[in-house]
Amino acid sequence: MSGGSGTFLNGAGAADAPSFYIVVGKNLNTTFAGTVRDSSSLRTTTITKVGTGIWTLTGTNTYSGTTTLSAGALLVNGSDAAATNTVTVATAGTLGGNGIIGGNTTVSGNLSPGTSIGKLTFNQNLTLAPSSTSILELSKLLLTNDVVRVLGNVTYNGSLTALNVSPDAFEAGDSFQLFNARSYSGAFTDLSLHSLEFGLEWETNSLATNGTLSIIAMTNAPYF
Repeated sequence: MSGGSGTFLNGAGAADAPSFYIVVGKNLNTTFAGTVRDSSSLRTTTITKVGTGIWTLTGTNTYSGTTTLSAGALLVNGSDAAATNTVTVATAGTLGGNGIIGGNTTVSGNLSPGTSIGKLTFNQNLTLAPSSTSILELSKLLLTNDVVRVLGNVTYNGSLTALNVSPDAFEAGDSFQLFNARSYSGAFTDLSLHSLEFGLEWETNSLATNGTLSIIAMTNAPYF
C-alpha cells in the first residue's frame, strides 16, 4: 500500500457500510503519503496492518474506524490527530514515527518513537500492556532522547529499554525525560538501561512522576 500526497484511501463509494482494509500483506516496506478518510459518517474506514514490512504514513488522516497493527512496523510520521478511534498494537507489532496519533492506544508489542531519535505524540491515553517493550534512544553527545508525549494518561507496564546511541559515556547529572504526559500510572516490570561507568547509577523514581531517567553518583560506592 503506497501512494503520493494526492492519493486517497476512502470508505465505500456506493453503499452505506463500513470499509475494512487489510494492508501490507506482501511484507514490503512502503510509504503512503496520501489521506486515509471516510466517505461519509456511514461509509467509514478501518485499517489493519499485517505482514512483516514497515508501513510509513506521512499524510494527514481523518478516518473514524479503528487501527490495528497486527505485525511488522507502523511509522506515523504525519498527523492522525483527527483519526480518534482506538489504536491497538499486537505483540508482533512495532509502533514508531515522529507524528501524532489521535486515539486511545494500547501497545502489547513494541513502542519505539522516532525513526532515529524523535518524538511520537499521543493525543489521548497510552496504555503499555504487560507484554510490551518500550525502546527509547538516548544521546549523551547531544543531550537529547526519544520522547513519548501523551496528552492524556500513560500507564506503564512491561519492559523499558534505554540505549545510549552516541559514543560518549553518561555522567552524573545527565537527565532524560522519556515520557511527557499529563498524568502517570502503573510501573515497568523490567528495566534494561544502558550500562554506566563505575560509581554511577540510574535514578528511576522520577519515571512515576515526570517520566524522567537521571544519572547520579552512587552514595555508597565501594572503594578498592
